[in-house]
Amino acid sequence: MAGERVNTYAQDDSDILALQLTTDKTFKGYHQLTLTEYDTTTVPAIAAGSAIECNGALYKFDTEEAISTTDPVTSATVADGTVYVCIIPDTTTATAAFTATAPTWSDSKQGWYGTGGQANYRYAEYIIIKTGSEYTGKTSIFRNNFDTFYYAEDATERSTTSTSRVDETNCTVTIPIKKGCIYEVFYKYKVKVSSASTGNIIWFGKTTIGNIKYIANSIYVNTSTGYTLLTQNAGDADADYTNNISTVYSERIYNFKFIALDTESYSFDLSWIAYSGCTVYIKERKVYIREIQGIVL
Repeated sequence: MAGERVNTYAQDDSDILALQLTTDKTFKGYHQLTLTEYDTTTVPAIAAGSAIECNGALYKFDTEEAISTTDPVTSATVADGTVYVCIIPDTTTATAAFTATAPTWSDSKQGWYGTGGQANYRYAEYIIIKTGSEYTGKTSIFRNNFDTFYYAEDATERSTTSTSRVDETNCTVTIPIKKGCIYEVFYKYKVKVSSASTGNIIWFGKTTIGNIKYIANSIYVNTSTGYTLLTQNAGDADADYTNNISTVYSERIYNFKFIALDTESYSFDLSWIAYSGCTVYIKERKVYIREIQGIVL
């Protein structure tokens, strides 16, 4: 069932018109829309009970609404990478679709909207990473965050038996960070070892960069029930762990937040170490970074 338009009142006399205008201004920019499957890799839907203003009309979703995977900009299946959810309004109903085209901010409409033929399509305040049938990194964002999202990926398999730090330069993203802003970095990758009985200790860490203050570091492992926190360190400590790595590829997410103490460009990549002489393999690396908010330093 599509979203149903709420403000369908008639325009009959001046008092009613004034009341209608007041009501319309009150919900302008209204966004009480949530997604299902927020903490899984499953394709999300608009949750039942959501409501959103779009191009002057207020729509409510009494039941869960599927999001079309046909990109309205290209009329083809939405491409992998960063995707968005746009609301497509009609006279009395609204539907939703994924698009890989970033929005622009509209002061007059007080929301993120498409351009050209999609100028009246309101964007829900979420960013998602699509990889085939997987939808990961579902993140709620607000004004001024759409244009500060960075992404890179590399599917090449790499391996090492080194017990020294190996910098993962095959999947690197360089961003211009701003002093006083908080950033969040995600690395998603698959890893295995040559022998489960030996050398099943592996360490992953961040590349050393200056002029930042780390807030927290976390590693998540993908299980049959979704991502589970494997280990977490606070402050400047590296996130390392001794979880057994099997001879079958398993998926990990390495995540950390930091505050920028200066304004300059930084490159981010993954570092890792193999132990006990076993061969460690890593592949399907993806890194994405978003600006969370700014503070005064």
